[in-house]
Formats: sequence, C-alpha cells, structure tokens
Amino acid sequence: MGTYNVTPGGFFAPANIPHGTGTVWMNVTGSMSQVLPTTLAGGGNYNLSAYVGLRSNNGIAGHLYALQLWAGGVFLNEVSGETTLADQGTFRQISLTYQAPAVVAPGRNLEIRLVHRSASSFYPQLAWDLVALDGPIDEPAVPEPASMTITAMGLLLGLTWRRSRRMR
Repeated sequence: MGTYNVTPGGFFAPANIPHGTGTVWMNVTGSMSQVLPTTLAGGGNYNLSAYVGLRSNNGIAGHLYALQLWAGGVFLNEVSGETTLADQGTFRQISLTYQAPAVVAPGRNLEIRLVHRSASSFYPQLAWDLVALDGPIDEPAVPEPASMTITAMGLLLGLTWRRSRRMR
C-alpha cells in the first residue's frame, strides 16, 4: 500500500489519471479506509464514487475490487467489480448510492473503504484515484397535507377577522 506519482513511461500514462499526478495503490487482498468527521444523517442520500485502475504491465486480469460505505462500523453499501486486460494502464469510474433510513443511531461517523480481493501474486497492484463522497443530498421538502390545511385555515381565519373589523 502506498502512493504512486505518475511519470511518463510509467504504469499509467499521465493523461489517464483522473485527477492530478498521484494515486494510491494496494497489493493483493487488502483494504484501506478513512473515517470521516461527518456522521450519518437520517434520511440523507449519499453518492460515493472513485476511479480504480490497473497497471499497464499487469499481464493478468480478474482483480476483484470493491468500494464500500460504512457508518460507525456498520456496513451500508458497496459496488464491486473485476478488472479485464482492456483495463491495463487506465482507470474506470465506479459509484454507489445509499439512502439512509429516516431515523439513525446518533454519532455514527461515515467511513470509506477501498478493497482489493484478488489472490493473484503476479503484478497484483490496483490503483485508486479521485474518491469522493457527496451527501447528504436532501430531497426538496414537500409540505404534508395537514400542514397545507393548517396554513389555509390560518389564512381563512385572518381574512375573516380582518373582514369583521371592517364591518364594524
């Protein structure tokens, strides 16, 4: 596990790097994670995305990977896949979405995990770049029917009161 700075003639062409010139890499069957200061919000929509890449000198396909979202040590969702020989020297974007329940336990910090599940020992490295979590993305508030009724009644009472004062 470590960082890799892209250079011309290296494992990735600089034009193939999604963001900047650096990536993180990981070897066979491992994971890396980051616990975020953000806690899971009830009812929030989350979008997690990343780019996963395969070294250009990797002569073997079938590296299994996963991008996971956790909160407070509890697994929430993942997207997984497998590399092909066509992936050599390039990155592909993967993403997942998660809709949190309306009520969640408080204080559950979000965590992102990058997972490499392959057992190959021949150039086993996967690279990751531009990992991003967006959320919570709140849905626009839609007034409940009861709220609309109460608002209408208030307006009606206000108009009635104003009208009765005019008639005096």
